[in-house]
Formats: sequence, structure tokens, C-alpha cells
Amino acid sequence: SFPARRSSDLAQKRLVLPRGAFVRHEGGVFVYVQNTEGGYERRLVTLGPGLDSGVVVTDGVAEKDQVVVTGAQQLLATEILGSAGGGDED
Repeated sequence: SFPARRSSDLAQKRLVLPRGAFVRHEGGVFVYVQNTEGGYERRLVTLGPGLDSGVVVTDGVAEKDQVVVTGAQQLLATEILGSAGGGDED
């Protein structure tokens, strides 16, 4: 995981994440954040402008959040397959 960080641009603090942190699903843009149980939860985010260092996030994560930046797409695929009822539940 990757701690969200703030970037200073024209004296304005902005939360910036690398492009690899974002996944698109059903019309939304999401990131995965580590939760207190050690797993990951998908969160809807609002994006601002793109920068050389990544993309500004205006809503959805906080500076203290541990955001997944490698393997986010795999987490989404696992989540979707799991919610499709692929298990042997009777």
C-alpha cells in the first residue's frame, strides 16, 4: 500500500495518487484502501487534474489512508468474481 500524500502547487495543498491506484467500474473511479481488519475496501473517489506525479483526488480518501497502488485491478477482479457467487454455498 501507499500512503496518500499531499503535493504543494501554487501554495495549495492537494492529495495526489499515482495513476496505478485507480480502477474504473460501472461508471465510477475507485481506489482500494487498507481497512482496520487488514483487508481492503473499494472507495469511490472524485478526481481533479492530472499531474506529472499522478492525479489529484478531491474526495474519497484522506491523507492518512493507505492506498493500494499496485494490483488494484486484481483486487477489483477478485471482488467481482467473489460477488458473482462462484462459491459452493448451499
